[in-house]
Amino acid sequence: MKSLAPIHLRMLLRLCDHYGEQAFLVAARRAQEYHRFDALAVERILESTHPATAAEVALREPAAPLSGHGPAVVGEVDCGTIDSFAALDAASATTSDSTSKDDPHGS
Repeated sequence: MKSLAPIHLRMLLRLCDHYGEQAFLVAARRAQEYHRFDALAVERILESTHPATAAEVALREPAAPLSGHGPAVVGEVDCGTIDSFAALDAASATTSDSTSKDDPHGS
């Protein structure tokens, strides 16, 4: 889970903010007792032991997007329109040189 560690750490920090440090530490220790080392396990424990707080957390606004270059790059993506793909309808289908005339599917 090395590559997912920053995601789990951010989620754990949000859980600590929402449920409070004492409840978070109890849930984290319980997750460790069961050899579960991901944020989702801690979240499930907190939701089951503190249902009122879980309902309140669910009603809150979603977390702000992450910082860095990612949001800036994604924000510049043009979703395109159906008309921008019209040229694909007019193009002829291409075949690979490795396929024979007897086997049009390439299998």
